[in-house]
Amino acid sequence: MALGRRTACLVVLALAASGCVTGHLLQAGHRREQVLAYREACTEGDRLVVRYTALVTTEFGEVVGREERGAAIALRDLGPAGDGVPVQWSSLPESAARCAPARQLLITEDGDQRAGGTALLVQSAGGRHAGFVLHDPEAATAYVPFYSGSLTRTRTTPWVYALVPFSAAVDLASTPVLAVLGVPIVVFGD
Repeated sequence: MALGRRTACLVVLALAASGCVTGHLLQAGHRREQVLAYREACTEGDRLVVRYTALVTTEFGEVVGREERGAAIALRDLGPAGDGVPVQWSSLPESAARCAPARQLLITEDGDQRAGGTALLVQSAGGRHAGFVLHDPEAATAYVPFYSGSLTRTRTTPWVYALVPFSAAVDLASTPVLAVLGVPIVVFGD
């Protein structure tokens, strides 16, 4: 009798899911990190290092947390002849070394140019820091705007991967054609 109930539950689940359990599972574990606010900036040799608070949201925009992040951007890529902006990432726990006070840049918002020296001029939009321009009066050329969207990261939470075998089995039981058609999607992506 227990086998009958288990089978009935599996059949109901398979009919209700109709071949998309794995997709819904991956969607539920998808996270997007976007810059909320720049907290600290400094120059280290030929690169700009920024520390920022990232807002973590689900695929549907629901806020699930905040993370402290950091990025390093080559100064030559912020100039007018830059070929794009390759960014080096790092997760920065609070215990990580901060910028030395002598190299730390003033961060000002929305065109406030009180800074006499090198500063990070931040543009805000929608309650978030949308980008910045590195302002250095001693630089030979002006720096171009850097948009915070370049620091957006997407990831899948680790708990999802433990459930993928089960969800794939449910998908295959409910829609056997996925055994053939699902392979290219999983291997190459959609």
